[in-house]
Amino acid sequence: MTREELDQLLALKRIILLDGDIDDEMAAAVKFWLMAFNVKSDEGINILIDTDGGSVQPALALYDLIKISSAPVTGIVVGDCKSMGVILLQACHIRMATPHSDFYIHNLAWKNPVLSVDDFFNKMFRKKETELKKLKTKIINILKRRSGLSTKKIKELMNDGENYGTHFFADEALRLGLIDKIVKKSPFSE
Repeated sequence: MTREELDQLLALKRIILLDGDIDDEMAAAVKFWLMAFNVKSDEGINILIDTDGGSVQPALALYDLIKISSAPVTGIVVGDCKSMGVILLQACHIRMATPHSDFYIHNLAWKNPVLSVDDFFNKMFRKKETELKKLKTKIINILKRRSGLSTKKIKELMNDGENYGTHFFADEALRLGLIDKIVKKSPFSE
């Protein structure tokens, strides 16, 4: 079975598979299905999430579309929910995860391939640093709104450990308010 065939079968049950890196291409595919389902009816939509995260801008655009969906969206983590995947999950009306789902929250980082000391670079660096701070504030606010965690606690989660982030499983995600329920059987059974 091809991925396209799988997507078509899942679409019959209004299920979207959000897996892999969150980039422009993946976000476009998920947006397509969200809009198609919303045009068809207000019946609920399920998004299966298994991602290591990805780019901030495509993820935030997808976050906004999930938030404004007229059909209620349930996010179900079925593997990894890391980085921007955690943010996307917060857009869902109902947030669930399987017991051994792996979550990861970390600080944002700007990938700078070259170091330079010229004036142009310094100006660009300061501009990127300002943009990064604004994005970090947006992400913290998204996490605060849904979880009820304090800014201090979220920053601790983002900056903890050797990798400057925190790994945890579904039980901890539930305790932190990042999910609403742990699922132990298929929510798609008829």
